[in-house]
Amino acid sequence: PILFDAIGRAFFYNKSAPGLAFPERFNPIPVPALAFIFTVIEHCLNEWSTGSYKALIFNETEASVRYHEHHLPAVKQWTEISPDLTTVLRKAWYMKARKQMGAASLRTPAVPLKLSDSARDLAYEEMKAMAMALDEEPQAEGEAEEEAE
Repeated sequence: PILFDAIGRAFFYNKSAPGLAFPERFNPIPVPALAFIFTVIEHCLNEWSTGSYKALIFNETEASVRYHEHHLPAVKQWTEISPDLTTVLRKAWYMKARKQMGAASLRTPAVPLKLSDSARDLAYEEMKAMAMALDEEPQAEGEAEEEAE
């Protein structure tokens, strides 16, 4: 279907394409990305609206209106019908488009990535120093909850 082809060509066109370079941001296919794909598909359909192909310029001004006023709200409404189900679909579309474009399967690291205790301690000390530099007192775990009560 055209949807998977469009997703593949937009986000998986080569090894450095955004869908492959940033899988954590594209799986599931983000709502704004899906709305953009529908905007592009609409543009392509308009090029054939007379029954014969007539090239139209895809520009930000016109595409932005269609994207913001039509496609993005429609995709958001669609996801609100069933957030869990639409997430499952968008994940499946990610994998289908990826596969269709010939991208290798996702690999899980052989060793789970985890910060060592010393790395966690160092990161915590750096965060405290950054917070102090902003003239903010860092709160220890639990203090924010106590203040909220």
